[in-house]
Amino acid sequence: MISQECYSNHLKEIAEKFGNVNINWGIWYAQYVVYELMYDNYLLAFIQEYAKKQERPCINIVFWESCPGDMPFPHQNYAFDSSRYNNLYQGRYDTYLRRVCNKFGVSLKVEKMNKTIGDLMIELASKGILIIDLYPTHGVCLSKKNRTNLFNKVFPSYSIEKLKRVGNLIMDFDKCETIRVTSELWNSGLKNRMSNNLKGEIKRALFLNGVPKFEVIGQKRQGI
Repeated sequence: MISQECYSNHLKEIAEKFGNVNINWGIWYAQYVVYELMYDNYLLAFIQEYAKKQERPCINIVFWESCPGDMPFPHQNYAFDSSRYNNLYQGRYDTYLRRVCNKFGVSLKVEKMNKTIGDLMIELASKGILIIDLYPTHGVCLSKKNRTNLFNKVFPSYSIEKLKRVGNLIMDFDKCETIRVTSELWNSGLKNRMSNNLKGEIKRALFLNGVPKFEVIGQKRQGI
């Protein structure tokens, strides 16, 4: 968890509008903390569920950006909000979760009824599917330019440090070298042609056996 000062400084690196003196950073930071605590609870639950397996598949890592923006707090579609886990999966709202489930063969229904969000999260964890939020931009609407700035200015510092924290918790487990990413992340720089130095940092942070390879999940990628 970063400090409020670091949080505001990171957002100011994204776009000029975040330099507005009228922004109430205390409230914004409080929301960031809530979402990060939700994610931490998910991460610990993932490790607990995955560790139950006697024969564990290698962990498949999926990169997401952050909690969606442009909705009231707390956002009702945040996949790691455990207060939603008894609710049924809703295809219209849970797009990113659906793409991950489809990619890794997790059925969204049982006997023609949608499964609950919690059941899907447990199934993904038991199959070794670990999702990582990369950015502190919870609740912030992001443009293509914003995303490029995030990759160039925030990923090398904030995101790498978060990957190190996650990596330390899963260092004893086998990890797959292919990392799945959203099309938004791919198109803003998180792709196979990124610098070897940055790939090396990701490898070391997550304790991968080899240099990571990136693959878009759910949508056709653009570029190489």
